[in-house]
Amino acid sequence: IVYSGKDGTSRQDAEAIRAAIGESFAPSSILLTPKLVEAAELASVNFSLVIVASGANSDAVLSAVRMHHALCVTADQEAVRQGLCTMAIRSIGKVELLLNYRAALASGINLATAFRMMVSEL
Repeated sequence: IVYSGKDGTSRQDAEAIRAAIGESFAPSSILLTPKLVEAAELASVNFSLVIVASGANSDAVLSAVRMHHALCVTADQEAVRQGLCTMAIRSIGKVELLLNYRAALASGINLATAFRMMVSEL
């Protein structure tokens, strides 16, 4: 979970995301263990999924995500429209998924056609 070290609200958002996920999350056969990482340090850690806290979407995060061929998830739809992150998730009232397919391809992520049919795609 990436946060901006210069923004206390971003750190609080990251901590709230971690609390919502818990110590680990095991969808299917994959075990995800959330860790807080400051955006400037992201390129130096190993990861396959990035959840971006408020205020942390940036070119540095984009570069690290592409270098690691990782999925980038955020609540910031504008960051997805700008190509800074791959997918935005909103869950106010109903769940909405917005996918930037070009950003996914640039990060080396292949998404199943069935999944792409369930999301709004740019």
